Amino acid sequence: MNLEYHIVSDNGDQYSLSLSSDGLSLSDEIRDAYGIELISIELMRIQGNGVTSSKTLACIEQIIADVFDSFPNAVLFYYCDFLNTIPSTTKHISPQEYRSRLFSDMFQRYVSHHDITGVSEVVVTIDGEEEPYFIHMIAREQHLSAVQKIGDQLRRDFEK
Repeated sequence: MNLEYHIVSDNGDQYSLSLSSDGLSLSDEIRDAYGIELISIELMRIQGNGVTSSKTLACIEQIIADVFDSFPNAVLFYYCDFLNTIPSTTKHISPQEYRSRLFSDMFQRYVSHHDITGVSEVVVTIDGEEEPYFIHMIAREQHLSAVQKIGDQLRRDFEK
């Protein structure tokens, strides 16, 4: 599965949102035991450097929610980018931590405004050499044990 969306903000900034099954490989044990599909979320700014508005964030949230709803065995994950700086910010935290906080805030706002229950966000923090890395997973309650095993696998793989 590979879905791509192009989003243009009111101020002309352009974003690419991709949702794909190609992001992380699960061990056969996890895939066979839980029958889940792991879907990667990748968001990139293609053009512009303005502050991303709440309207644009809401559009991104809705696309992600619609894809999640369409795949009942899906676990979505988002790896917080550390290569690109955060434009127009005075925050004194790493880009990964900034994106991690933003992703959590977006998730909490969406589930709160839409009265969603039975869906959780799990953040896997991996100790990097210079700073931590964050991987967010969105899963239905029945998939949380799989998410725990995926998190354990990610820590083993990335903390080597």
